[in-house]
Amino acid sequence: MAETQSGLYLQNLFPELEGLVIPLLRESNMKYKKPALKSITAFASVKDEDKEKFLEQFSRKGRASLSVSVEVKDSDGVCTAQGTFGWFISKI
Repeated sequence: MAETQSGLYLQNLFPELEGLVIPLLRESNMKYKKPALKSITAFASVKDEDKEKFLEQFSRKGRASLSVSVEVKDSDGVCTAQGTFGWFISKI
């Protein structure tokens, strides 16, 4: 679920690139904190400076990497897991 949320977040962050790039998950790192005993939801984020660096490199080279952080929380807002997903994105 966390990996899927990271990809969906990228798609929503850069809708103008949809259909024009190939995203490849290069690395992932998950840390599980507590058992999820209720329904869970994933929340993704990217630092503003990382987004700017990605856009600058992508416009110059047609490819770039970007890390997406994801927190998985239960319905009470308790963080059950955290992860980082490293994406490599290249023009088709």
